[in-house]
Amino acid sequence: HRGHLGRRIRAMVLGDADLGDVAVAHAEREPLRVTVVDTAGAAKPFTHVVADQDEGLSRAYGQSDARGVVMFSGLGAGETRFEVRDAELRPMQVAGFDAAARTLSVSP
Repeated sequence: HRGHLGRRIRAMVLGDADLGDVAVAHAEREPLRVTVVDTAGAAKPFTHVVADQDEGLSRAYGQSDARGVVMFSGLGAGETRFEVRDAELRPMQVAGFDAAARTLSVSP
């Protein structure tokens, strides 16, 4: 229950289930590190990127550094969609995302 981490709260369960005590823990998620590159493989510095998981339930924003690297926190390991804009905030097309290499390819 958001906002009640580490505290006991009363919860209502519909049905006949006797759940007893239930422990709810916040799942720590490692930051997602992505390198933004153009279709030729050159780094795209200062690119604005929004990462979206779970159909908008988990979103994170970051701007790539001079090497094209952007860090996102609070995301899980699920399928990720990206919205990308260049340094002047013009929309860019996502050409592909290589999850294993953590590389996001974009084009103008």
